[in-house]
Amino acid sequence: MDNHILVVGGSGGVGGELVRQLLEQGHRVRVSSRAPGARAWPDTVELVQGDLERPESMRAVAEGIDSVFLYVQGRSHEAVDHLRAAGVKRVVLLSTIDAANDSRAAAFNRHRHLQVEEAVARSGLAFTCLRPGAFASNAKRFFLPQLSNGSLVRLPFPDSQQAPIATGDIARVAAIGLTSDWLAGQRPVLTGPRSLAQREQVAVLGQLLGRHLEVETVSVDAARAWMSERIPAGYVDMLLGQWEEETHTSATVTSEVERITGRPATSYAEALAWEIAKRER
Repeated sequence: MDNHILVVGGSGGVGGELVRQLLEQGHRVRVSSRAPGARAWPDTVELVQGDLERPESMRAVAEGIDSVFLYVQGRSHEAVDHLRAAGVKRVVLLSTIDAANDSRAAAFNRHRHLQVEEAVARSGLAFTCLRPGAFASNAKRFFLPQLSNGSLVRLPFPDSQQAPIATGDIARVAAIGLTSDWLAGQRPVLTGPRSLAQREQVAVLGQLLGRHLEVETVSVDAARAWMSERIPAGYVDMLLGQWEEETHTSATVTSEVERITGRPATSYAEALAWEIAKRER
């Protein structure tokens, strides 16, 4: 089936992989971002400029589109009405596992994402809200930058547990939601296949790099100073709070990726190897 699909924020990790998969499946793809020419795309991809900080811009961006992949940024919740006015029939929203997390540490993320989830649910459009947990690609943000001058990874809570999910798995689920009604109304929680402590994640990274990596526990203040150079303040506090909470329990692990795609969730080692190879290209 040939669908005309808009991927909002196609320059992101999930968005970019989703574009690749949709093109392989023979769908027509339009990519919108604030700077659509900043990334090289195949000639078959239609590039348009749109800005979720200016939700009214999304009406023209979505003209002639059947399905939209949307993520949470700026005024995404206000953009939904403009997508409907443009004639869009289906929205797949990239939300977060935190939308169903009642902990204090998750409040920042929960509120932002539920606001957009409820906007798409009220819109009258067919909708799916994907709720992934920690991304396997987070290693590129938190671990790899620390290795430029050695083999030491400093972490405030190295025993905190996540079940990191592969970018490709999220994109596969999104593609199904964008091209059929099977996931309409669903809010699946997507995770990797195993709960892994961060020190275990670092060990996997070391194996892939062919190096023995050491983990050093540092203070929350030291971690905050380092993270604040790379991540918005609200996210830093949220992550530190969540990592502390996650030292006391295993991460949630679901079988939703396999239920939806028919194949098991990608292992952390395989997902991380793919991310490293992509980073080096």
